[in-house]
Amino acid sequence: MRTAAYGLSEAVPQGYIHQFSHKWQAEHLDIDRQAQERFEKLIEGMKQAQDIKRNA
Repeated sequence: MRTAAYGLSEAVPQGYIHQFSHKWQAEHLDIDRQAQERFEKLIEGMKQAQDIKRNA
């Protein structure tokens, strides 16, 4: 009896799986970079808001 993983590797060429993996990884890294930028902007905004509240 074949497992799902065995069936997938037989049905899809390894080059395609490898290419898809690299594309997914590149997209994941781009999403991670965007999230980091947004997080840094959020923190900077919070710092500025705290300064305004402290000086008011």
